[in-house]
Parts: sequence; C-alpha cells; structure tokens
Amino acid sequence: AGRLLVGVPPAAFGRVRGSVARGIQAQPQFKSVYSVPAFKAAAVYEEAWWEGLLEDMHYRSGFEHRFLALPCAVASGVGEKGERVLHTAFEIGEKAEWLRDTCDKGHDMFQVAMQRELQDLFPEVHVPLALEVQCQFWESGWHAQKAHHPYERHDVFKWAKDPLPGANDVFMIGEAYGEGSAWVEPALQSAARVLEKVWGVPPRVRDRENFVWWGATEEETLQYLRGLPTPEERAGASDRRGEGGFDFDDDIGHLFT
Repeated sequence: AGRLLVGVPPAAFGRVRGSVARGIQAQPQFKSVYSVPAFKAAAVYEEAWWEGLLEDMHYRSGFEHRFLALPCAVASGVGEKGERVLHTAFEIGEKAEWLRDTCDKGHDMFQVAMQRELQDLFPEVHVPLALEVQCQFWESGWHAQKAHHPYERHDVFKWAKDPLPGANDVFMIGEAYGEGSAWVEPALQSAARVLEKVWGVPPRVRDRENFVWWGATEEETLQYLRGLPTPEERAGASDRRGEGGFDFDDDIGHLFT
C-alpha cells in the first residue's frame, strides 16, 4: 500500500485541498501549531569595508536600529572580483513582516536606509552603498504552540506519526511537528521516527562521552541520565572550582571538539 509523508508547514498545508488534508486540518493538534514568520537581508559590497572592526567577534549589535536586526555577521566566501557579503538583518514575528513590506516598496529605499544605520553602527569608517541587497521572507520561519491550547510540542510529535484517525499510512514530518522548535533537529527527529516505524531503520544516535543526541531510545536516554552527576556531586565540583563553579573544558567543551 502507498504511504503519504506530509512535509509541508502548517500555514501552507492549511491551504491544501482534499479529504485527507481536511481531515488533518480538523485535528486539534494541527490547529495548536503557530507559524512564526522570519525575514533576512544580506548586502553585497565591492570589498570588506568592515575589516579590522569586528575583531574576533565577527558581529556588532544592531538591536536599536529599524533596518538592522540581531548581530551583523560576515558571510564566508569571496566573489570573483573580491566581493564580500554582510548579513544585516534577521527578524521574526511582526518585525519580520514590517521589514518584508518595507523591502517590497523598493530595494533602493531599503538599501539607503540600511546604509545610514550601518554608518551609525560603524562611525569609524565610511560605509558605502551596497552593490546589491537581497531580502528573503519566510511565512513559516519556525513554529511554536498557540496559547490556551492543551497540547505541548511532545503531544504534537506523538500525534504526527498517526495524524489521521483510521489511516495508518499518513505521517507528518518537519520542524513544525518535532519535539523542539526553530532548529533543524526537530525536522530530522520526525523523519527518523517515520523511518523507524515504517521501514525499520533504527534511530540515529550520536553518543560521544555519554552524550546522547536526538533519536535515542528511551532506554538509551535513561542510561545517559543515570550517568549524570548527582546534585551533590555538582555542588562539590562547584566548590572545587571556586566562584562561578563552571569550567567549559571540563563540563561541555569536549562536545564541540
């Protein structure tokens, strides 16, 4: 028998027609998921005019500006003529929609406004106009649970493996239907669960220094938790390390090497 894997975000899937789609759309778990819009902008320059200004941080905060949002980050890579790219904006929610509407009114106006705010952010140098500005808006940047609904992310995750009562061959996959939100792990997690249930592919577990990532079985998770230090052991470690009680290399640094 055929199987249907739905990897469409809720906002877009809500516009899909058909009896199967209507059946899923009617489920309270589906209705409990809230789509958060997101916006991102990047500017292309002839050269990296910010060289020597960002030091080792590679960012400066643009929180107080209307057209700059979150840290300004440098993109890796260099163009054929030495062009460089600066990520200038990343926003979610109503601010993302406002930036989309502003950008739609004209890239030239958006570019000039962004240049003025960059000049305010980097008074040490002359900030030129960008060669090009690219804007991207996502109707569903990431997802969360609506207020006043009885369903948590875990409830939606459990529901997504059998979203249509009586139909055992329909599955929902994607970040919107995972246990977490906003990151790629929930999407991979939901796909891994379907692979295990339908095709018998074992869950992907990355175990490093007793650290278990997504896809672990319940027993593997319990085994990991049993290996964690007790509160008393943590307190003793804190006393030995002095004020602060945290050592990156000893506590979690090995996870990133």
